[in-house]
Amino acid sequence: MIILLSLALLGLVTSIYLTTLHYKGVDSICDFNQQFSCTDVSRSAYAKIFSIPVSILGMVGYAFFAIMALLILKNFNFGKIHKRFNQKWIAGLYFYVTLLAFLFSLYLTYIELNAIHVICPLCLLSQIIIIIMVFFSYLHYKNLKLKEKLRG
Repeated sequence: MIILLSLALLGLVTSIYLTTLHYKGVDSICDFNQQFSCTDVSRSAYAKIFSIPVSILGMVGYAFFAIMALLILKNFNFGKIHKRFNQKWIAGLYFYVTLLAFLFSLYLTYIELNAIHVICPLCLLSQIIIIIMVFFSYLHYKNLKLKEKLRG
């Protein structure tokens, strides 16, 4: 879980930077050329969904992942919220939400490549973070399922 927390915090910092870039209207430190430019992507028509900057969606998602990972690390009793929320259920939720975030990130990468024709290096970093998070959250979930099976 410490890996997931670290990755979520890295993703959160990346999303905060991209949100700042979006609202301040300044050029990004990751503008390398016409094919690799965070500024061009953040200023494109695809940078918002329902008038909400995509980077804010990233901030919310990564904040959720970080808070959940921290609560799991601190052995928070999710059963207080609802009796069904055991460790395995929470780990499954974490895995499936990271999987959804990966699919959304994949869609955004598709848009970058096929509609904008510019790649945002920080968006690619976010994609890599999400891929790694899916992998580790799956391992955590699988491990808890195996432990439950061995006990039961």
